[in-house]
Amino acid sequence: MRRKFIFWTGVLLLLLLILCCILTRAGKIAKKRAAVNTAHIEKTERVKEVLAPEEKLARENAALATFLSGHTISFKTNTAQIDENGRQVLDDVYAMLKSEKNLHLVIVGHTDASGNDAYNRDLSRRRAQAVADYLRQKGLTDAVFEVIGKGSTEPIAENGTQEGRLRNRRVEIRIKGD
Repeated sequence: MRRKFIFWTGVLLLLLLILCCILTRAGKIAKKRAAVNTAHIEKTERVKEVLAPEEKLARENAALATFLSGHTISFKTNTAQIDENGRQVLDDVYAMLKSEKNLHLVIVGHTDASGNDAYNRDLSRRRAQAVADYLRQKGLTDAVFEVIGKGSTEPIAENGTQEGRLRNRRVEIRIKGD
């Protein structure tokens, strides 16, 4: 009986020794993995730091685009002259854009459906050009302006009502991305 006891005690000690070795090895592997993960996290953070200006620029451009999408300039029938309300909107747009560098603005003019297509395309281009000229005179001299006249091809409202025609006589300002 004593012999069996010694035998099983030896087996148990051997199993404990094997278990300790396994746990020690597992601990070393866990430490290595933790070190690799830490190195990966540090590398990822360095990459984020390098990319941070790009991400910041993308966020700023998105904010500018959102701001600009809410600011359209309306015109009276058959005119490309910017009225007082239009100048106030453009002053707000200028205040938002004046500190931006390397801007490429797309200024798109629109008309209602009154008049023929050729006249409306020309009038919408003149409206867009008037907006570009106003912003340039305010001080956006480094910006690139792309002026487009769409005529009555992209209405945002029905042309059958006076209110709809007023909404269609507009200029939109967009930021062109790379």
